[in-house]
Amino acid sequence: MSGEVHVRFCEGLGVQFPGLLTIREILNRLRELVPEETLRGKYIRQVEVLSQLRNLQENIYKEAEAMALVYDLERDIRFKQGREQGIILGKLEGLLEGIEGMLELKYGSDGLELMGIVRAVDNIDKLEEMKNFIKKAGSLDELKVFCGIRHP
Repeated sequence: MSGEVHVRFCEGLGVQFPGLLTIREILNRLRELVPEETLRGKYIRQVEVLSQLRNLQENIYKEAEAMALVYDLERDIRFKQGREQGIILGKLEGLLEGIEGMLELKYGSDGLELMGIVRAVDNIDKLEEMKNFIKKAGSLDELKVFCGIRHP
């Protein structure tokens, strides 16, 4: 057994327990009384916070993991979608910052005037193409033709 927790749970926890229970008993009772995973996870986190008072948080965490009581966020499809979207947005922001720096270094303030057009692009491949074109462009006019501002 991971140890005993000598805690009387407060009404705010929403689940009543008698005085002395082991960690496993507490978690089993939570599983019985709170079938909904998200809410149960909230209560387990509250138990973890309370367990800090007795230096038992690590025990609570390990026991909850062993009992598979906690919702695994990493497997959640919405979490994965959000993480993927965050990665894409991060790449877009990084490319925009990089292009802005390249334009300023290569063409000064005149080059920065193109950032309005560059910021309107929300496609990573197109921004990569733009970045590569800036590297090899011989003039700002050539770049403006690439961006569709000026005709050849």
